[in-house]
Amino acid sequence: MQDPLGRGVAIHYAVESGLGQLGLNGQLLTPAAGSRCRLILIETDAPLEFDSPRDLGVPKICDACQVCVQRCPPGAIPNTRQSHRGVVKSKLNMKRCFPVVAQANGCAICMKVCPVQRYGLQAVLDEYDRSGQILGKGSDDLEGFRWPVDGRYYGHGQKPRINDDLMFPVGFSLEPIESASGASDGEHTRTWA
Repeated sequence: MQDPLGRGVAIHYAVESGLGQLGLNGQLLTPAAGSRCRLILIETDAPLEFDSPRDLGVPKICDACQVCVQRCPPGAIPNTRQSHRGVVKSKLNMKRCFPVVAQANGCAICMKVCPVQRYGLQAVLDEYDRSGQILGKGSDDLEGFRWPVDGRYYGHGQKPRINDDLMFPVGFSLEPIESASGASDGEHTRTWA
């Protein structure tokens, strides 16, 4: 069944069409909008010219930067890419990420501390080519954030302590629940607890 609102996982389509590249944080990093873009899927039978992936320099920048890896409060972002289902990417540990995101107003620390998001891809690339350094890395300007769980400000080199209550909230599960209720003709739906 199609989603009439065009929702779905579209990042891989955006990468394949050359709109951006995958950052270590698992997000599409684009030259124009950093990671703050919203993608929607549209089906059409209109004739279209296909674009192709482009090397925008994101992997080089991410490998040198890794601020999102260091600053991720639950430690859900690995520092290397591996092949997963035919895509070379940094596979996030969703069992660490989702519970925190659900309780920390969306968390988004990986977005907040991304230099591509903060300064724009071209500025980061220019600084890296000029100096070999990542623009803003090691500064509160890039790495500082206010953590919504405790309201405290965390500067460069600091990060909130994640306790078991935040990592393992009562009643929260990442395991799908099979249910026949609401499904027709014996079909099963998958929902999350």
